[in-house]
Amino acid sequence: MRLFKRLPPRLKDVVYVLSLIGVLLFAANCECEDAATQHTFVVCKKNSSGVNTPSEVTSTGDGPPNSTRIEYSGGVSFNAADWSCPDTTGSPIWIKSQATVPITQPVTPVEPPDGMLRRPRATSAGTVGYLPQALLNLPFPALGSANPQPFLACSASQPNVIQVNHDNASVNRISTCPFALVATIPVTSNPLQIEITPDGTTALVTSYNNAVNFINLATNQVTYTLSTGPNIFPNGIAITPDGQNFYITNFLPSGASLLEYNLTTHQQIFSMSAPTYPQNLVLSPDGAQLFVTFPYANQVWVLDTLTNTLVYTISVQAPRGIAFNSRGTKAYIASTDNPDLSVNPGFVKEFDTGTFQVTNTYNVDVGPNDVAVLYFDQFVMTTNYEGKSVSRINLLTGTVQTFPAGGQLSGLAIVQ
Repeated sequence: MRLFKRLPPRLKDVVYVLSLIGVLLFAANCECEDAATQHTFVVCKKNSSGVNTPSEVTSTGDGPPNSTRIEYSGGVSFNAADWSCPDTTGSPIWIKSQATVPITQPVTPVEPPDGMLRRPRATSAGTVGYLPQALLNLPFPALGSANPQPFLACSASQPNVIQVNHDNASVNRISTCPFALVATIPVTSNPLQIEITPDGTTALVTSYNNAVNFINLATNQVTYTLSTGPNIFPNGIAITPDGQNFYITNFLPSGASLLEYNLTTHQQIFSMSAPTYPQNLVLSPDGAQLFVTFPYANQVWVLDTLTNTLVYTISVQAPRGIAFNSRGTKAYIASTDNPDLSVNPGFVKEFDTGTFQVTNTYNVDVGPNDVAVLYFDQFVMTTNYEGKSVSRINLLTGTVQTFPAGGQLSGLAIVQ
């Protein structure tokens, strides 16, 4: 498999891998076909040399147990080179390595079971662009916290997911019900993170090898490749809510930086030096604050995006993923309080974005990675990379449930 050849030596002993799919179908009844129906799956199996290799198998139901898998049936021929198996060494954890393609067409809602209350939902004129996060045109009826599980039938109108294939320099577009490979899009080598423009038309993908790829989601083709130059190694990416600019991190041990570009002209408009290995970027819902994680410097920067100045530094042990609630008043940061991930479980720490102080700490599994907030700000989800699991935090009760995933997950996309 392709290695991160330019990554600094200090990380070469750390093995990080990307699962074939980190998509979580949460609180959904997507019974697409009978459980006895046979499907073709791609699973990772060790060959005679002990190397994980993509293989084609046929199985019923959810496929072979205890294996990383994704169904690709639907007229697509199997090609092992299109699939990535966990053999990559020396790579950083791949935060935001997947993203949901917004639904840009009006959706006919599925009628709920008798007796289930349907509440009004916001609508938009064929696009989700620039709507406040609390008013997204969701493909399910909004429900109160007393009954948070919506009823859904499998539908082709459900959003797609795009996923980096780091080892094979490509991006996979995947339908979510049923799971099927829609397209494989070649990009610059070593892609890491994905962000979609607010109008849902373009996906921006960072490639560690000095590039940002612009993908037209209508044609599934790269329409522009921004060369960042030989001294910039893009990792994190965040697009401003107005769709005008985007930020990237330059993931280096020294000479690291944060940069801002105009999305239309592709010109760099801002740059500032940063501590070692800036990784993930997340903008608050109103775009006023930019949070930057430094997992090896044990801190999170908070920038005022109006002036692009540092306004606060939060001390967090090994921060990875970040997510905001819908109003931007809370930030949830995945963290571990012990460098030895095999000793201590991980945490999701809740911060007040007005004071930057911890208001709650939730104990999850080892190595929390990606974070997502959903359903009336009631739940926080996290993938736990080293723990090979997913945790669900109920913010109303303070309880945490952890579910084994059977593999190391990197990437989280909520599709329902």
